[in-house]
Amino acid sequence: MEKRMKFDMAYNFDLELLEELKKIGNVHSVFAKINRDIIGGGRPSAALPNIEQEELKHHVRKAHEAGIKFNYLLNSVCMDNNELKKDFFFAVNNYLKQLIDLGVDSVTVANPFLCDMIKRNYPNLEICLSVNTRVHTIQQIHYWEQFGVNEITLDQIVNRNFDELEKILKYTKKTGTRIRLFANNICLHDCPLRTYHGLSNSHASQDSCGLKEHLHYYYYKCSKMKMEHLEKLISATWIRPDDLHYYREVMQKADNYNLVFKLAERSSTSAYLIKILRAYNEEHYEGNLMDIIYAVQGKNLLPIEQTQVSQYYKPEIMNKIKSLYNLDWLYIDNRALDGFLEGFREHYNCDHKICSDGKSRERNTCTYCKAWADKCIKYDKEKKMQYEHNLDDILEAIQKGDVFN
Repeated sequence: MEKRMKFDMAYNFDLELLEELKKIGNVHSVFAKINRDIIGGGRPSAALPNIEQEELKHHVRKAHEAGIKFNYLLNSVCMDNNELKKDFFFAVNNYLKQLIDLGVDSVTVANPFLCDMIKRNYPNLEICLSVNTRVHTIQQIHYWEQFGVNEITLDQIVNRNFDELEKILKYTKKTGTRIRLFANNICLHDCPLRTYHGLSNSHASQDSCGLKEHLHYYYYKCSKMKMEHLEKLISATWIRPDDLHYYREVMQKADNYNLVFKLAERSSTSAYLIKILRAYNEEHYEGNLMDIIYAVQGKNLLPIEQTQVSQYYKPEIMNKIKSLYNLDWLYIDNRALDGFLEGFREHYNCDHKICSDGKSRERNTCTYCKAWADKCIKYDKEKKMQYEHNLDDILEAIQKGDVFN
């Protein structure tokens, strides 16, 4: 009998979403957090719905009634060294007690000390390791297993390295550690900004953060790199719904089915989250791939109210930033990508090649993703130019300090 894939779903605190997830099925857990707490997480407060701590218990209970586990995110990569200060330490300890009393099944962490603290004091609370730790080898997995984690979200660089993934699954079959792959994310391949982006978001979601608005500098910079070289959208290590059969084959080879797929984004509408779950459940999608792997588009995002923005930043720059969330001018034909992963399955060499648009004279370059980009990407040239122009203005304004009121 064919094994059904399991999914960990982003949750936006919409109770009706839980009912839909239950109907569609194959949801292992939902992951979420309130928009600001003492520890922080992987998204800035300004991007998330404002849910009070006391409301959490109701959402956890409803998830359990739907047969779905609840994973609470404590995935800040930095707590400003406050975790080693007495008052902060005991405040974190008290917060963990509250989460356990609320009935959460697991927590996701990205901080080794927090991992140790939880395992020492709350050994029955399952610990999941964030993708922000960038684990991608058996040695790293072994270290974190010794620290006490139960699940590891691998660095996305592993997503298309099927040989490495098979080795990892064979190893974790013996240890029992669950492996998770982040499927619908469009971060740059082997992104140089991810560590700093994670740090920025961590501090922007902690109680100590005073700003009502957060400048996603690393997102803007990342977007500029992608839009100038659209092949980077193809090399960005997402996993199509249509390609899940490749991962099923790896699971079969390793005889290990303890693998789940993470689907984002927590700041998305329920309609979007339902749409992507259906696509991945059916292992098929027709249309624009951008609509299921690029969640950060205005049409997909919750209408989070921003206040006091003009107090900090110039309105003209903020308006240009808002324009970045309209990507209707860009189309990736999902059907044109049939067969794309075969090149990685047969011969993975991304670990010693440089992605290229074919114009570079450097050695060790690869144009595989560029060739596929030419086949599957369509766009409005004028709107693309305007988008890039807005990005240049935004980045320059931030770098020069002209963004501030």
